[in-house]
Amino acid sequence: MTTTINADMFIVPNSFWRLGDEEYASRFVSQDYNAANISINGERVELTPDDVVAEIWVCNNQSDNWQNHGIPFQVSEDCPERMNSYIPVRYIESLREGDSINMTFGGQQIRLTARQLPYRYRHRGRFEEAVHSLLNCYCSRRSVA
Repeated sequence: MTTTINADMFIVPNSFWRLGDEEYASRFVSQDYNAANISINGERVELTPDDVVAEIWVCNNQSDNWQNHGIPFQVSEDCPERMNSYIPVRYIESLREGDSINMTFGGQQIRLTARQLPYRYRHRGRFEEAVHSLLNCYCSRRSVA
């Protein structure tokens, strides 16, 4: 039986962006997701150019940021990759502070809990407030473009 790793995720208040609008960056995000065979809440994540992504940081008692900064976190010995720091907004837009999603990454089960308030960028409010604020900015930019 696989052990579930518990971790928190919080929103980094950079802009949301559509994969199809950022060809260079989206290639790396898509390759990471495809290579790691990621699923969220039991659904295999297949990224498309229409996916809008948010930057998140994932942390637990072993690492303050699994992806890019701080102490790297190796999910398992079988999975040398670091988790990508972007997640499709469709998986987090309805989450509220304290809600969780289940992710499979590198064959390992991970329970990601939405926790904005205990971490950096807490000034953005609760998790759902940070998501909705950035989503509103994204929608405003798209309507002007």
